[in-house]
Amino acid sequence: KSLFELGNGQWNIQSLRVLLEQILPTNNPVLDFEVEAEFPHIGRKLMLLNAHRIEHEGEFKNRILLSIEDITQQRESDNRKDDFISIASHELKTPLTALKGYLEVASYALKNGKEVNLEEMIDQARLSSVRLNDLLNDLLRMSKLKHEHLEINQSLFSFDEVVDEAVNMLKVSHTSHTINITARCNKHISGDRNRILQVISNLVNNAIKYSPGRNAVEVHATCHGNYVKLSVIDQGQGIPLSDQTKIFNRFFRSGVHEKSFAGMGIGLFISREIIQAHGGTIWVEKSSNLGTTFSFTLPLKQADAE
Repeated sequence: KSLFELGNGQWNIQSLRVLLEQILPTNNPVLDFEVEAEFPHIGRKLMLLNAHRIEHEGEFKNRILLSIEDITQQRESDNRKDDFISIASHELKTPLTALKGYLEVASYALKNGKEVNLEEMIDQARLSSVRLNDLLNDLLRMSKLKHEHLEINQSLFSFDEVVDEAVNMLKVSHTSHTINITARCNKHISGDRNRILQVISNLVNNAIKYSPGRNAVEVHATCHGNYVKLSVIDQGQGIPLSDQTKIFNRFFRSGVHEKSFAGMGIGLFISREIIQAHGGTIWVEKSSNLGTTFSFTLPLKQADAE
């Protein structure tokens, strides 16, 4: 069979046919030629091809040695890294510019005897510095996760107390939304309290961020046998089904959110690493144009599960 007949003709791609017909008769090799096409059963893929003609009995016949490599994921990863650098630069610049602006206004007012609400200026500068610090911490956490195992500082703590702490912190900083704890678990778990607090805060913060104008967020904690389950429910625009399996990947941002909301696509990745390090599971439970539910489970101590 010819190359173009293999796989029920799936390699009968016009750009590949033209290339081989033009180059191979000259005995020149094909090096790193990219072919993007829709393939049966595996979908749209980006393939890297290398080929050269094979000499047989002193002659170059119409035979080629061909290598094919699927570079779809590699290219997607490279693109995400490029996007991440661009997004990170933009995200870091935003609070830094605001911080600089507030301090300059306050400084000018003090030097020139102008009336200005210094308390408000200082408070806004502080909030900008907090945002900048949070972004830098996310970058450091992601870098640490890439190069070493996640460190877990074990302790026994009340799950409800951690939920309360996360919700109360966000109530202060996000007055646009009401955050309601609709169910409690009344159990203790063993794990890293600060990291579990980080996960809950991230999920609730995302629920607020991605549901502007729809101001109710629910936090629901329940116990099921030997594990505790937490669900965070928003009323946002939802996540497309095609994105739900990738939403926890490093650098990934859903297309429906990418242009409308700032972010670097690492918060859910970090959350998944933390939950998995505790022997738990995190997932998108449901999502539609009426909202999204993120849930995670964590194992209970044996004595508390009984």
